[in-house]
Amino acid sequence: MKIDDFMTLLAKQLDELMKQYPTELKTPERAFIAWSLMHIAGDEISPGDAVDAIVDGGQEKGIDAIYIPDRSGRIIILQTKYHKNPKKHGIRKNDLVKLFTGVDWLMRGDLSKIKGNPKFTAKAEEFRDAYVSFEYSEIAVAIAATAATGPGQEEKDEISHALTRLRESGAAFGVHALTATELHDALISAVHNRYKLAIDITFTGKPFHYERAKTGARAIVGAVKGNELANLFNKHSFRIFDANIRNYLGMGKINQAIQRTAMDKHEASNFWFYNNGVTFVCDEYSFRSLEDTVVKMRNAQIINGCQTVMSLYHSGRELKDDVEVLVRIIEKEQDLDFFRRITLFANSQNAVKPADLVGTDTIQLELKRMLLKQGIYYETRRGDYKAEKDVLSPVPKEVITMKKAAQAIATLFLQKPGIAKKDTSRLFLTATDGGLYDRLFTTSTIPEQVIAAYRTIEAIVSERKRLEAEAVATDTQIQNWIPHSDYFMAGLLFWQAFNKKKFADPLYLNKFTQWVSQTGNKDFKNRYKAIMTTVNDVVSKEEEKYGYSHPRFFKTQPEYDDKLKPKIAENPI
Repeated sequence: MKIDDFMTLLAKQLDELMKQYPTELKTPERAFIAWSLMHIAGDEISPGDAVDAIVDGGQEKGIDAIYIPDRSGRIIILQTKYHKNPKKHGIRKNDLVKLFTGVDWLMRGDLSKIKGNPKFTAKAEEFRDAYVSFEYSEIAVAIAATAATGPGQEEKDEISHALTRLRESGAAFGVHALTATELHDALISAVHNRYKLAIDITFTGKPFHYERAKTGARAIVGAVKGNELANLFNKHSFRIFDANIRNYLGMGKINQAIQRTAMDKHEASNFWFYNNGVTFVCDEYSFRSLEDTVVKMRNAQIINGCQTVMSLYHSGRELKDDVEVLVRIIEKEQDLDFFRRITLFANSQNAVKPADLVGTDTIQLELKRMLLKQGIYYETRRGDYKAEKDVLSPVPKEVITMKKAAQAIATLFLQKPGIAKKDTSRLFLTATDGGLYDRLFTTSTIPEQVIAAYRTIEAIVSERKRLEAEAVATDTQIQNWIPHSDYFMAGLLFWQAFNKKKFADPLYLNKFTQWVSQTGNKDFKNRYKAIMTTVNDVVSKEEEKYGYSHPRFFKTQPEYDDKLKPKIAENPI
């Protein structure tokens, strides 16, 4: 893809983000921050979370976004440069120095000196709490630029020195410099329609056949040349991954390791032993004889191994000829549950998240159908809306993701805001696996519950932002804990104002939704203010304790259950 074509298509995706988040993303430069973060974080992050991670706005120390996942994973500190003419730009030393200085400040700077950017202060506090916990696999410091050229030797030396200095802290820092070349993969993985592909593949030797009449499935297993799989992607592009529960996750640590092995003349021959392989599913496969090495597939898709194929493809000419990959081809007429189980039980190198596995549950699909009738697109898999929006009529008024819905329901109806904020994986695990999924979503779950919970979180966030803006306008300061408290505040307000006897009453749920959504609702504002005073009293005492931090307090479920909730008297509307 030519760089001009890349920029044209990128501009379209940035425009879509700006339309989706008109208040938060008013310029292409700001939209590019969210877009870049989504690419770097891969399937860890939703567009809404990427927008929420943006901290630019004054005194942000050269940092545009700070992303801290719910638990474990990678912390990402991001600086971006959006150039409309990439050919005139590269990764500059001055920008790197500013970014690394900002990271140093994040770890040691005086937060009290930050005025007028409460979001940056809150994210900095959250980063420090996460940084000292050592729960995260990496702290990725990244610069993403629509630049044609990457770092020169001077810039590479600066990166090397900074990385050495940062790692002296004991944390697992990594530095990533991404140009237009590295970023274009995110663009071409844009959502696509479902495809039924006819694929021929050649095994390097006689494959092994396996058949189970009881399950109605059969399989063929063997080794395939790495360059054949790379050529397969070159021919079919991302259409071949349509049935995969995730698309390409970008060049994360695991995918980089896969690529290094495929390009290493000493290790390439061991690729088959190191890698978990690629799994195709198809409606039917055929071959001329048991001795034949060419297998023809009808309606084929790769259901596991997207990351392997993409890493081989990106190896380009450096992909060694002796790379062979374990390949399974499974034949069974379309059986989504069977395919989902294959993915779940595969020894996945890039971990499958619980949310990936419930997005096609009957309960979720029924909620999606019913919410669509109310003008809301319920996105159960990331990227689904972009794939379907052109054929939706009428066009939905808004999009609600399954993750945000689950967090809202857990916060309000289950009164678990700490879990909703910190342990989101538990929201998509059943009770057998220590999760809450079968309590959050049942056959009795109705759209009005999803909407009421989601609107309450929205109202709380909106009121908090109003107070922040008011403080900036009057040159005053809000309490430092407020930016961390949305989920706790939502849970407490719901506990006070909602009639618990009417959980399943659609009329009452609609009434409650209208109440929280009403502009200028004095009762709502008064309740918020009163609860804020109560919380502040508790936090003021907690701050005196050694090791206290706002981010940790407002992610800890027992703090909510034992210290806050008992102080809120029920007074339903």
